Formats: sequence, C-alpha cells, structure tokens
Amino acid sequence: MSDLLAIIIGAALVNNIVLIQLLGVSSLFRGSSHLGNAATLGLFSSVVLLGTALIHYPLNHWILDPLGLQYLELLLLVAISAALASLLLRKVRQVFPGSFRRQHVSLMLMSGNSAVVGNALLLERITPGFLPAMASSVGAALGFVGVLVLFAALRERLETATVPPVFRGLAIDLVSAGLAAMALLGVAGAV
Repeated sequence: MSDLLAIIIGAALVNNIVLIQLLGVSSLFRGSSHLGNAATLGLFSSVVLLGTALIHYPLNHWILDPLGLQYLELLLLVAISAALASLLLRKVRQVFPGSFRRQHVSLMLMSGNSAVVGNALLLERITPGFLPAMASSVGAALGFVGVLVLFAALRERLETATVPPVFRGLAIDLVSAGLAAMALLGVAGAV
C-alpha cells in the first residue's frame, strides 16, 4: 500500500505530467484562464486520462503484445481516448450545459491531448504491473488537475498585479510555468 502511495505522490509531484514531462502543456495555457474553467477541464481530463489508461493497459498486454501487433498501440490509444471523450462530452452536455458552452472546444480537444496519450504510452516503460500503472495514472491525473488549478489561480492573480509591460501575457505565463517546474524538481529528492 505504501508503495502505491509513493507512486501516486511521485507521479503527481516529481514526474508531473505537465511541468516535468511537458505533456498537455497546451491545456495549461489554453484552459487555465479562469479557476472554474480550469477545474472543469481538469476534472474532465482526469476522467479521460484514467479511463484511457484503465482500458489501454490490459488491451495492450493481453491482445496486442501476445499477437505481435504493437504497431497498432497508438491507433488503439487514440481511438480509446476519443471514444471516452465523446461519451463524457455527451454526458457533460446533458448534465452541465453552461460548462459545455463555455469550454466546448477545450473539452473536444481532450480526446487527443498529449497528456492522455503520453501517460498511457509511458505506463509501459515506467511501471511494471497493473496496480502500479493505475497508481501512476491516478498520480498523473492529480498532478494535471493540480497544475491547471494552481496555474489558473496564479493567472488570475497576475491580472491585477503590476507586471512590467515586457512580461505581460504569455511571457509571464512562461516564466511562471518555468519557476513552478523548478520548484517541483526541488521536491525530487524528498520523494
């Protein structure tokens, strides 16, 4: 149990999917303009990320690997994530129509997000076994949501801060993301 908890914490902080592995960075800058939008996008992407990993890992190990069809892995992965995202998108449209209207494009692009696809592909190389792979996916999802929400809060704070004209906009966003990534790298020795 403590090993799985260490994997979750390590995937969320030390091997953060956005700031350390640089997967899903487009969501960081596009989806984190407001705190509510970031939380919605983070929740949606977490469900897609976890569902894709949960379906992809067994299919890859029990069907593609034994049959020697590893070259179909990426195609299968994109199909799984697109199907999950479209099913979830329908449910979001029914249950939360206001949120769907605000983030229609971001939610549709989540099916091909590099964080979702990259996490599932990295599970093969990082973690041996189904439970550690799922723990790593939970940590990746928690890290993804955490970075999106914290970065949205930071961007809202920067809107009212006195930032030099040269650094306004994307420049201060990139500097902030770089500082956050360095802070997470500092945690690497503790976990």
